[in-house]
Amino acid sequence: MGDIPGILRSIRENEGTLIRNLRSSLEGATRD
Repeated sequence: MGDIPGILRSIRENEGTLIRNLRSSLEGATRD
């Protein structure tokens, strides 16, 4: 169970990447 902080950290990093990708794809959609 000692891995939880690392798991949460990686989830948070993945979340940031997902949000960035979503935002850029949304901006690309509105640009069309």
